[in-house]
Amino acid sequence: MSRITSQYVTDVNAERTIKVRVSAGAAQTSTPWAFEAFYGNNALLDTARAIELISCSITHTVPNISSIQGNNVFELITTSGTFTYVVPDGFYSVVELSNILQPLLNAFIAPSTSLFSLTSNGLFQITITAGPAQIRNSANNSVGSLLGYETLNAFTTNLVADVLPTLNGISYFHIVSRKIGTNCYTNSVDGTNLGSCLFSVPVTVPFGFQNVFENDNKLERISLQGQLSLKNFDINLFDENFRLLTDMDPRSQVELILQVIY
Repeated sequence: MSRITSQYVTDVNAERTIKVRVSAGAAQTSTPWAFEAFYGNNALLDTARAIELISCSITHTVPNISSIQGNNVFELITTSGTFTYVVPDGFYSVVELSNILQPLLNAFIAPSTSLFSLTSNGLFQITITAGPAQIRNSANNSVGSLLGYETLNAFTTNLVADVLPTLNGISYFHIVSRKIGTNCYTNSVDGTNLGSCLFSVPVTVPFGFQNVFENDNKLERISLQGQLSLKNFDINLFDENFRLLTDMDPRSQVELILQVIY
C-alpha cells in the first residue's frame, strides 16, 4: 500500500464540519485501489464523529475478464482434442469475444467450421456449420461461464448456453477503510471482519469512462462509535464480491470529497 500526501480544504459550510479531498491519482507511487491519506497536524481532524461522502470520481478500468479474477480461460472439448485459449485481460463484449475465438476454434477443428452467435432469446451458441467435428463444454471453461455455459454436456454440433451472458463487469465500487471501519457502526459487507464498507458507489458508465457519483440524498454517511483522528487513514476499493480491485489500470483517477463532522 502506498503512502501519499493528501490535501484538505477548510471550506466550512456548516458548524463543526470540514471538507476533505482524498486523491490517489495524482501521486506517482500510489495505486488507485489501495492507498493511504495523510493530513499532517490538522487538529480539526482529531475528533471526527461522522463522515459523509459528498462526491467521488473513479475511472472505470476494471476488466470483465482477467487472470486475477480467474475467468480468462476459454476451453472446449472437441472431437479433434481439447481447444484452450487464454483471453488477454480486458473488457469484452459478446461480439468482441466471438471475433477472437471463432477463427481460433475454426483453425483447430479444420476442415470443420463453427459459427458463434446469439439465439433469438439472447443465449450464446456455437454451431458447427460444416464438417464432422462436435464439441462439448469443459469444466475449465471460465470464459464460457461468462457466456452462460453452466453445465457439461454430451458432444453436439449446436452448443447453446444455459443462461444469458454476464459480461457487464462490476456493478459497485465499495469504498473501504480498515482504520475507519473498525470504529464505525457499519458491519463488514461479507461478515468476515475485513473492514467495514464505508460507502457504496454504483458503476453507471461504460468501461474506460470516469464514474462520477454525487451524494444528493445524503444517504452515504457513517457515524463513528466515538471520536476518531482522521489525520491519516487507508482507502481500499472492492467490488460487490469484496474483491480488492487490483486489476484496475494503475493510471486510474480516484478522488473522494468527504465532509467530516467533528
